Amino acid sequence: LEGPQNSGTTINADFQFHLKIAKASGNTYLFDIMKHLGTKLIPRTRMNSAYTGQSDRTAYLAGINAEHRQIYLAIAAGNVDAARSAMYLHLNSSRIRLHQTQASQELYSN
Repeated sequence: LEGPQNSGTTINADFQFHLKIAKASGNTYLFDIMKHLGTKLIPRTRMNSAYTGQSDRTAYLAGINAEHRQIYLAIAAGNVDAARSAMYLHLNSSRIRLHQTQASQELYSN
């Protein structure tokens, strides 16, 4: 779960993590759409990281890994409510990170 630090590798690992959860959920529609969309589902595939320093990327990936760890641990423990809460927190945090990155990139592009 610690994951690699290479951007392309982390994107694939992130996608595989989510794809395995979708498959385990038994929701074939979710699994099929995720397979179809592929890594485009991972927000950082659409973000220009040129404005982000190495320490920021490291902290960013560490935060994502911590969120993934909470999801994994809840699933491994069979705690449905904790898994649902951890996934909600992760998806909401991802949304916030994406909006913050987009806003900062707009500042640099003007």
